Amino acid sequence: MTRAQALEAIGARVRYGRQHVAEVEFSAEDAGRTDLDYLCQVCQTAVEAGATILNLPDTVGYAVPEEYGENVPQGFASFWPTSRGITLSAHCHDDLGLAVANSLAAVRAGVRQIECTVNGIGERAGNAALEEIAVALAVRKDSFGVTTNIKLDQLFQQAACSRKLPER
Repeated sequence: MTRAQALEAIGARVRYGRQHVAEVEFSAEDAGRTDLDYLCQVCQTAVEAGATILNLPDTVGYAVPEEYGENVPQGFASFWPTSRGITLSAHCHDDLGLAVANSLAAVRAGVRQIECTVNGIGERAGNAALEEIAVALAVRKDSFGVTTNIKLDQLFQQAACSRKLPER
């Protein structure tokens, strides 16, 4: 598929999705290694077709926080801040052990949705761990300037209750 064909397919699929649901998330597979000019075109196409959430995933766990934090706003640069109704999202893999750091770099860059997993268990090498991101955002609230509705005291409640220690 050529780049032009890919752009046409993106527009068609997002428009189709919007015919059936109010919220459509578009994820640019392997955005972390994609040419930024083309990534901007891809995002613009998805937004014009009706995407309400844009996700720039590091699907191969290749990025480092400085790169990911810089690439996220550049990926959205062609239309951001004019499209304020769009939720920006990140999805980071942990192949190099940087999924949480990359997710936090994305938050600093303006992302407000992090796709993550409990205990980092996910595809292949895993994804960013919800509990690590939630605690970092809470403990360093002054540094990140965002809050969540996550109840930290309930993150491990079920795990703790389901494990019974052996009798002595």
